[in-house]
Amino acid sequence: AYGGVEALEMLQRRRQKEYKVIFMDLNMPGMDGFEVTKRIKERIKMKEMEDVRIVACTAYHEFEYKDKCLRAGMDDFISKPITKEQLGQILKKYGC
Repeated sequence: AYGGVEALEMLQRRRQKEYKVIFMDLNMPGMDGFEVTKRIKERIKMKEMEDVRIVACTAYHEFEYKDKCLRAGMDDFISKPITKEQLGQILKKYGC
């Protein structure tokens, strides 16, 4: 299992163009998904990396939590457990 720090390191090591969508767990060790999203969006804004869609992936279902994720810069929200159909819809939505 990876934490937030490892997720950022993976993005730096690999060619960012390989990623169109990142499914962001919100409760990662070391650095949560909100902080990782903030750092990714800052890199995009500074033209340090290509644009990528970030989908919050969490067990929380409350509308307020979805709103919090979208306000934090995430592009979409999906609740666990995730079905194949939901995954397919998200990937299709973002051109994958």
